[in-house]
Amino acid sequence: LVSIISIQNLVFQIYFKLNFPYSVDFVDIFTPVFDYIVKGDFTFFVNKGIHIIFFPKLVALPNLYFNSFDVVNLTYVYWIIISLTVFVMYLIIKQTDKKLIWTIIPISAFLYSPLTSSGYFMLVMLEWYFPMLGISLLVYFLNKNKITSKIFSSSIFLAIFSTFSILLGVVSWIVGLVMLLKPTSEKTPIRKIWICLWIISSTLVGLFYITLSSSNSEI
Repeated sequence: LVSIISIQNLVFQIYFKLNFPYSVDFVDIFTPVFDYIVKGDFTFFVNKGIHIIFFPKLVALPNLYFNSFDVVNLTYVYWIIISLTVFVMYLIIKQTDKKLIWTIIPISAFLYSPLTSSGYFMLVMLEWYFPMLGISLLVYFLNKNKITSKIFSSSIFLAIFSTFSILLGVVSWIVGLVMLLKPTSEKTPIRKIWICLWIISSTLVGLFYITLSSSNSEI
């Protein structure tokens, strides 16, 4: 059933090929490309207030530049990100309680709904989908009984990835801390090290974020 829901969304995107470039937060995505082409100004790192949407721009701006401001290709990227997120959520549910596997159906129905990936909001959905995927992967990794250095470093990257996609992504640090604080079979001293490193990392990233957003922002 989840496969059918995902396929119908992909068919919708392919059939209608919605190209609605002028949408919410138009300035965030279009202005840097427009300024570079017309004025020769490189404004990639200009932020919108306290929002730093670095990673979404890495994907969206090259697409706009090389595809003449056509945003149709981004809808296919959305479908891939949503599919990865749904799969990770399935793994989390399976990892936690297999009796709740059925909940992946309503979750998929909501995420794959064309109303959430097209129309007025379609241009900036990467700002929301990236943190959604990042936090889901973060929960999956830190939900393991044993945390290795590889898992921990990957989780740190996912938190940074989410944070620098949209301000709401900072929630990933709280989620990560909660996951590390939950009771597990792992030896306490090792778990305490991970918790301390997580708090230090979140503090350093937070200070860097505040400095960057205050020194190079646009309201």
